[in-house]
Amino acid sequence: MESDLEDELSVGVAEYLKEWGLSQFTITNFEENPISFKLLDCIQATELKELIPNFKERILLNQLQNIIHTTESDKTKR
Repeated sequence: MESDLEDELSVGVAEYLKEWGLSQFTITNFEENPISFKLLDCIQATELKELIPNFKERILLNQLQNIIHTTESDKTKR
């Protein structure tokens, strides 16, 4: 059951990556690993370079991480 939830969450990350215009190569890397929103917040710079070799896309993902983190912080304040 937890695996199903992780699969759903990783699909959600892939959808965000598509919306943000990241390449299919990067999206596939996230789907193959599978990286959920929870794990997205834990990715270190060295791991990120393996998942996303393109510098511009790493910057975009960093912006996405900040948005997700801010959104989650706002939810916990309510």
